[in-house]
Amino acid sequence: MRIVPATAIILSSLGAVLGLISVTAEGLATRRTQAEAIAATYPPPPPDMILIPAGSFLMGSDDPLADPDERPRRSVYLPAFYIDRNEVTNAAYARYDPGHAFPPERAEYPVTGRSLAQARAYAEWAGKRLPTRAEWEKAARGTDGRLYPWGNTYEAGRANIGRGDALAAVGTYPQGASPYGVEDMTGNAWEWVDEPFHDRTAFGTQGKTREIIKGGGFSYSPYQGRVSYNGFEAIGSTCNDIGFRCVLDAVPVAK
Repeated sequence: MRIVPATAIILSSLGAVLGLISVTAEGLATRRTQAEAIAATYPPPPPDMILIPAGSFLMGSDDPLADPDERPRRSVYLPAFYIDRNEVTNAAYARYDPGHAFPPERAEYPVTGRSLAQARAYAEWAGKRLPTRAEWEKAARGTDGRLYPWGNTYEAGRANIGRGDALAAVGTYPQGASPYGVEDMTGNAWEWVDEPFHDRTAFGTQGKTREIIKGGGFSYSPYQGRVSYNGFEAIGSTCNDIGFRCVLDAVPVAK
């Protein structure tokens, strides 16, 4: 039997204690930084954007009927950010791309048929970016883990979903706004989020990578309209029912 010297045991124990102290200190520093961000004052949002305050929210779902990629429901902290009140419209996109053609009566409809890369390019031109999956979900459901922007029960008339007809102008369903006032987070057009999804094979290794869409489209069911639901598209895909909206990092007012 190998005998370990007492000094080695002491040094090993001391290393473990110091490591624990370091982890604890890092955790306390992180919580202090988060508390400061939550208490900070932020500039008013830019036109047609809404401030989503810093803090934690419940992301995902523990519902037995939820898809595996939604689980588990967990608490996620996010710094403050601004998000577009509505999906980017044809009229707004045409200011970026003058060649974008659409019927005049559809100027305030969501721009669709653009890839994730094209949506990113628009956001960069506008001085913004696309939301992450967590940012999109928090803006859609608030902090309490609700299923839909307005609550836990689907209510027809609050969103353009399950109708099987067509897109509507943005802001047509203000009664379906999220707790922060963000509109059309369920229904109308699906929306790109800037976060890849990596499938797992039966052996636990990484499979193909896909792009994520959120919110459900006008022809889909209320199940897909749940804010925790994730839709998936092949990389580079475009579709006539996928649009997007932009976000902007919020910087606290200097004290």
